[in-house]
Amino acid sequence: MSLLNKTYHSASASAHFYITFTTADNYTGALVATAIINGKSGILTGKQTIGGNYTSIFLNGAIDGKTESWTLVTPDYAALNGTRNFTDETGQLFSHAFPLGLI
Repeated sequence: MSLLNKTYHSASASAHFYITFTTADNYTGALVATAIINGKSGILTGKQTIGGNYTSIFLNGAIDGKTESWTLVTPDYAALNGTRNFTDETGQLFSHAFPLGLI
């Protein structure tokens, strides 16, 4: 079992984020996660790269029919920090930096 198979949460003025890693393999790096943002959910897939001092996480998918791309880093799996790139209803691209902590 991977150290990443957990649920993380973040809240800002405009959004509440939850991400639960349901499949994480420390050997192949493959990831599957369910993300919930303001009550809307989607599946994100990607990979993790485990380095000497930190792990990098790259995820892509869709939440509520909108394209998502997440890049996260963690030194210890207790917290994740990174950026979420996403499109809105008009197709405009936005970027949002945020921390996520363990629930």
